Amino acid sequence: MVDMTEDALKQICKELKLYRTPELNDKLYLHYKGFRKIENLDKYTGVRALWLEGNGLQDIEGLEKCVELRSLYIQENCIRKIENLDSCVDLATLNLNKNCIEKIENLGNLPRLETLMLSHNRLEDAADLEQVTECQALTTLDIQQNNITDVGVLDVLTRMPKLRALYLQGNPVIKKIKYYRKKMTHLLPDLRYLDDRPVFPADRLRAVVFMETLASTDGDVKAAQQAERDEIKRQREEKKAKEEANFQAFEDLIRNARVKADTERAEKEQKKLEEEEEKSDEQDDDEDSPWAVGGGGGGGTTATTKSTGQRVVEEGHANDMNPFFNEPIVPTTEHPKLKEARDAQLAKIMGSAPAAPQAPSAGAAPPLPPAASAAASAAAPADDDDDEYGWEPPAALLQMQSMIGEVDREKLEMRGKTNMNSRKTGIVVAADVEKKQMAALKKQAEKLNASMGEVNDTPPPVEETNVEELD
Repeated sequence: MVDMTEDALKQICKELKLYRTPELNDKLYLHYKGFRKIENLDKYTGVRALWLEGNGLQDIEGLEKCVELRSLYIQENCIRKIENLDSCVDLATLNLNKNCIEKIENLGNLPRLETLMLSHNRLEDAADLEQVTECQALTTLDIQQNNITDVGVLDVLTRMPKLRALYLQGNPVIKKIKYYRKKMTHLLPDLRYLDDRPVFPADRLRAVVFMETLASTDGDVKAAQQAERDEIKRQREEKKAKEEANFQAFEDLIRNARVKADTERAEKEQKKLEEEEEKSDEQDDDEDSPWAVGGGGGGGTTATTKSTGQRVVEEGHANDMNPFFNEPIVPTTEHPKLKEARDAQLAKIMGSAPAAPQAPSAGAAPPLPPAASAAASAAAPADDDDDEYGWEPPAALLQMQSMIGEVDREKLEMRGKTNMNSRKTGIVVAADVEKKQMAALKKQAEKLNASMGEVNDTPPPVEETNVEELD
């Protein structure tokens, strides 16, 4: 045998990887160690579950400081009396199986006790179980495999209002209780588990009918059995009706789902048809609008076919009507000063332009352009790069060429081959090409002017334009 010393307890905590500080342990495993006495647990004030089974303990003691104890497993020992548990007011489970207890006692100070296990002990009659009624919160009672022979134990059990699970098998008293299971089920209305199997609601109804019929007929077993059979039949019919109701509800659910799906499908189709009709009406409106292009004979359109809008405009102008607002066109007279100013501006423009050449007579040589004066020829600059004709690239071309030049410049910079001083952008190149073309036209005009001084009866030969230079 081993003594429960402080060093032994610390060694157990170390082996089981528990806390070395006793107060921090909420579980303590002291089972199958051969302890003879419960002692030196004063520092383990935080223990809530204590295992002490499989030792040689004879008394319940040394638990005064374990005030937070919830579960005490002290089975398989040599304990003869239940005692010294008054300080464990929060105890909920007490396991005293396989001990030498002859009476249930000293449990009145355990108001939260819910499970009491006393199987394989030495309980014999109702007096040994009388004090169990002091535990009003008890829900599970295990007193199987004792030596209970007194039928008066039923009176003790009926005074336990919250009893849910009862283990009574293995006691001689069972053989003395006629219709044992039905009677226990009838006497304990809240019982959910009896011995080796649960108590179902259907079993309870059958037991209640049987016992009530048996009592009302002065012990007529056949009448009680017939009542039980009728109850079984009623339960089967009720179960069948419930299943049929569930099946019908399921069918209704499926049917309603199908009807709903069909309705939604029909609504979608109707909505689709309405949308198609709206599109068709819009197409018809487009064809009837003034700007719709009229179709040919086969429904197609041709390039020479006038649109409906064009026809409407022409008809409106022919009838002096505004085709857009359907209002008559009001004729207006131009103001004389406005006409005079416009004529003066036109004369100014026409006066600065050279006179139009006369139409050549039949057989005559084609007219030649006027000769350039010497002063004009001398004043003309010889540098082809000068912008003599006032040519300027369009803005779109400038932007595009700038973008192209930037892309090319970035590519060259990435390759390390960029020369910022000698590089020409795409805009400069385009300007050079245009200036070269204009210079070619200028040279051609000078040649024609020079040939005007040598006019004779026969027209001078016309020199062909150098297409390559123009290009």
